[in-house]
Amino acid sequence: MLLTSQRKLLLLFISVTALSLVRILMSSDYCLVNDSHYYIQTAERFKAGLGPTIILESGEIVYNSIWPLGYPSFILIGLYLGLNGIWASKLVNLIVIIWVLYELNKTWADKAPILALSLLAFIKVLAFSWSESLLFAFTLSFTHGIWHAFHNQMNFRLLFWIFITGFGMFFTKYIGGISAGLIFIAALLAYFTNKKT
Repeated sequence: MLLTSQRKLLLLFISVTALSLVRILMSSDYCLVNDSHYYIQTAERFKAGLGPTIILESGEIVYNSIWPLGYPSFILIGLYLGLNGIWASKLVNLIVIIWVLYELNKTWADKAPILALSLLAFIKVLAFSWSESLLFAFTLSFTHGIWHAFHNQMNFRLLFWIFITGFGMFFTKYIGGISAGLIFIAALLAYFTNKKT
């Protein structure tokens, strides 16, 4: 019996999630690095009503302007669900896996399982509490939004989605803002180049 595209995506979801979980549990520090602790601390302090602040190694309390607040904002979801900071950050990666699979299925349907296999190459990123996983999801949605804008009729909802995902790229990692601009410029160049031929 052949598996449908959705069942293949479900199997990939289970596989990627399981591999990420094994990686997390096999790591003595739950796949956390120095930045991870600051992301989690920012979310925890924000939830406690202390604003987006961090305590530096020197003991000084400062406003967190070093890292964008997008990733800590997503960690807040898990904190409000009652998870501790570590597992709240891992929930963000679970959300990313679901988001990416949904986005691929929405845009590419039958080809989605083949494209989704690329997630297997990102197991390390999906196991660690890094903002790169969230940046990847925003970037994928942003580029798909631009693709739809050039291949389908532009509407307010699509334009709003492109804006939100482009802003999300910047809000997750500062380089995401530059990336969004470059992707948009490249898409415009490709569109007008193809229109002339």
